[in-house]
Amino acid sequence: NTLFIVTSICFVNLISCQRNELSNKIIDSQSIDFETKKFDIADNKYQTDPALQSHFTLEYPMIKDDISEIALQNINAYIAGFILDSETPVKEFPNIQKQADKLFNEYGELYSEFPRTSTWIVDKQIKVASKLGPLLCLSFSESSYKGGAHPNSNTFYKIFDLSDGHLVSMYDIIDSTKLIELNTIRLQTLKDQKNKILKEEDWKSYMFENVFEPKGSFNINNNLKVSKDTIEFYYNSYEIAAYAFGPTELKIPVNKIKSLLLKSSHYYQYF
Repeated sequence: NTLFIVTSICFVNLISCQRNELSNKIIDSQSIDFETKKFDIADNKYQTDPALQSHFTLEYPMIKDDISEIALQNINAYIAGFILDSETPVKEFPNIQKQADKLFNEYGELYSEFPRTSTWIVDKQIKVASKLGPLLCLSFSESSYKGGAHPNSNTFYKIFDLSDGHLVSMYDIIDSTKLIELNTIRLQTLKDQKNKILKEEDWKSYMFENVFEPKGSFNINNNLKVSKDTIEFYYNSYEIAAYAFGPTELKIPVNKIKSLLLKSSHYYQYF
């Protein structure tokens, strides 16, 4: 019995060591192993020409690295929620064909009343944007056209801790008491970027009123991607400016912003 107990303890310790070693390998890696799943589903009920058919397209990553089951479930729940247009995570992964059929049925209802209705296109893409230590950043992008002057598109980043898949907020990385300094750096980055591109044009004329006020949409943005060398803030079209201005990406070198990072955070060491 004693030999059995000792052997069992050694076996458990061995497994624990192996798990820790594997965990360190994942943390130290600059990337994560995943497989990309792609779908392009066409609706041929109303048009015979494929180029004129409505389409539902989808791309998302399936993580292959040996992270914990709970982490995988939590990350996949956000992916599933995005596919289903849910504002909250969804535990059961959706049937992609059913989601496409839902779109096509909505189009069909409109087409029955207005046969000249242009076809609809919805493109959803979830991609691995960056990996930093235990942090995995995914981009969730949707571009859709359902009539009108132009397509609509949005991109949002979500940062996951690979230990258990929980969401990491901006304030787990950046000191919440230093937002004034952060917004000063963001504004200067925007000025430098736009003055370089639009030398002869007043780029401020594109901006919505009051976006630079303390609680304006420019200053409260927490849509960010992190990497070892940069922190990037993303503003979607219509968020701070007219559609013609397009989305805005502010890529800030870590050496300009490191003094604003939360030093007590577990993630500080990876920048």
